Amino acid sequence: MGQYLPPIINHKARFAPLNMAIFAEGLKSGIKLYTYYAIPVTIIVHSAKALCRLGRFSMTALFWLVDTVLGFYALLVLVSIILHWLVAFNIINAYQPFMRSVMAFLYAITEPILSKIRQVIPAIGGMDLSPLILLLAIHFVRILLATSVAPALGVYGY
Repeated sequence: MGQYLPPIINHKARFAPLNMAIFAEGLKSGIKLYTYYAIPVTIIVHSAKALCRLGRFSMTALFWLVDTVLGFYALLVLVSIILHWLVAFNIINAYQPFMRSVMAFLYAITEPILSKIRQVIPAIGGMDLSPLILLLAIHFVRILLATSVAPALGVYGY
């Protein structure tokens, strides 16, 4: 087999002045890029880390607020279900003004989401399963926030 031969190198050749000028300009632009971009990016990254450490309290408050709102909404859905059952069995008079206003409020709060669920899953055997699906979805989102999203952002035990 043939023997490996290195490429021919002319030891007497010198760099042309033009090549050195291009190299020097490249070096200058590299230093400028480092000065203009790398140093500010480093400062921004370290500032963001410090803000995350300081902002952990506000993130905890934010997660607590979202979890509380979801829990309150689930409670409103349960109250709406129970009131509808009580009206259906004639235990509560739906024509009473106070009950009518409470039922209208609950309907206005829960119906927009329940109607979207009803479009996807219709009533099965005359039974509306949309409140159950909504409660399961709320429970799923609350567990997801507590076990996956919040710890990924450094918030524990809100």
